[in-house]
Amino acid sequence: MKKPSALLASDWHWREDTPTCRVDDFMQAQINKAKYANQICDKYNIPLLIAGDVFNYWKPSPELLRIALEYMPEFICIPGQHDNQNHNLELFNKSGLAVLQEANKAEVILNHETTIDCDGFKVVGFPYGIEPKPRRKRRDEEPYICLVHMQISLEKAMFETRNAYDILEELKGYDLILSGDNHTRFDIEVNNRRIVNAGSVMRMDADQIDHQPCFYLWYAEDNSIEEIKIPIDKSVVVRTHINVQKEMDERIDTYIDSMKMDYSIKLNFRKNMQEHTNANKTEDNVKNIIWRWMQQ
Repeated sequence: MKKPSALLASDWHWREDTPTCRVDDFMQAQINKAKYANQICDKYNIPLLIAGDVFNYWKPSPELLRIALEYMPEFICIPGQHDNQNHNLELFNKSGLAVLQEANKAEVILNHETTIDCDGFKVVGFPYGIEPKPRRKRRDEEPYICLVHMQISLEKAMFETRNAYDILEELKGYDLILSGDNHTRFDIEVNNRRIVNAGSVMRMDADQIDHQPCFYLWYAEDNSIEEIKIPIDKSVVVRTHINVQKEMDERIDTYIDSMKMDYSIKLNFRKNMQEHTNANKTEDNVKNIIWRWMQQ
């Protein structure tokens, strides 16, 4: 029976505030996800790998740091843009993620020259803002995992979004590429090389009302994965706030339209009066009184 080698995740986005779309105890929901990851890692004695954005804000409160330290399993990661002040990797030491590293909760890869040796495989990484590079694969070497944090999707490449198949072709030398930043999960496999975009652990937007958060078990011996659905309560993500905002926007639009109409009537009043007096052959002395009154 195959034994998994690692648990894969990305875009955890630990945060203290509750997203507008959530109607539950959001902090408890985050803790439950961490407990679930801990159970899996303990069961198989495997590390957790996170492809960036461990925190939603680079400077978490002491309370949020305490919770992450208490409930998260030990993990290997790269910083995403949310993990660094001003998205600047040079300011990493000011971040909450740096605190987790100092506490030996996280092993953070800050440059591509760092290689972490795990049981039966190796991990390298490219933090947000660092262009990933291919490597020369040697015969009979252990599998390599590459962590990246950049917008990758199955769609055609455009602007800052890269195509997953193009990335797999460009980044030769890695058996598995674990990507973060895109909160929609997907995985592809070509010639026994694979990209896994794990998606966001938490549903933080109403557009994710149908999103099923997942972890992935990775098996080094054949580079296969197993999707692990994270338990969720589907009812806790709502669109009520969007409907309320839509109604408010419609009322504002109606009011603006009425103001435009009123402005148009006032703007054309002189012209309308002139046409009326001409059509009704109004006497000149009456016209003079009207124009004097309108000029006041």
